[in-house]
Amino acid sequence: MSETNSYVIKNVDALYPKINQTYKFDSNAGDKGKSVPCDPLVSGAEYSLQFKMVKEQAVEIYEAMNTAFLNHPKRGDDWPNKLKQPFKKDDDGMYVGKAKLKGNYNNEKTTPPKQFDSKTNVLPADFLLTTGSTVNLNVQFVPYRREGDFGVSLRLRAVQVIAYVPLEERSPFDVISDGYSLNSGETTAEELFPSADPEPATPAQPVAVSDDVFDEPKVKKTNTKTESIPKNNNDLGALLDEFDD
Repeated sequence: MSETNSYVIKNVDALYPKINQTYKFDSNAGDKGKSVPCDPLVSGAEYSLQFKMVKEQAVEIYEAMNTAFLNHPKRGDDWPNKLKQPFKKDDDGMYVGKAKLKGNYNNEKTTPPKQFDSKTNVLPADFLLTTGSTVNLNVQFVPYRREGDFGVSLRLRAVQVIAYVPLEERSPFDVISDGYSLNSGETTAEELFPSADPEPATPAQPVAVSDDVFDEPKVKKTNTKTESIPKNNNDLGALLDEFDD
């Protein structure tokens, strides 16, 4: 890649970035088809990023692309003397461009676009860039002729995140104006039914057991002397007289 074909697009807004991995358009996905993750070697796999800019930025980038187009070494005599305006004008007067990189060339995986923060620290490969984030883009101008069509593609090499817009979770539901709101001050279900864990029970302390607990009880043998029971009152009186003595 020559130095003249390397270009940095500055301070544009990211739109629908898909650079954390390769994607391809699947006509059977969703109601009208959509981009789905895929392996880099699959046909149509690519990293892509659209970007939004003001007119002055679009003119500056176009002039650099046109220079690369006119100076292309494989340019033929039938090539136009001027590059066709490549950007789409949005309803708000802004211009939209697109940079992309195929997942593979000749069945060899390409190196994914690098992502950096504003301090040029490398971001994780799976970093999810969001729509609305402000970015700088490093692209390569690639002039082409394809079936009678001429142009310059923007091959995405790297992205620098200048201002990041946090990813928002989308709800599948409609807003209900008079319904419950987290910020309404009403009691939440969690407050009504707290999920407090029960205190663990204090384990019972072991009781010391003497060695003789499980011994067979010993029966004491006593020598009992059988006294003759008096059979009448005279005998009883005689017995009492003996205690008196």
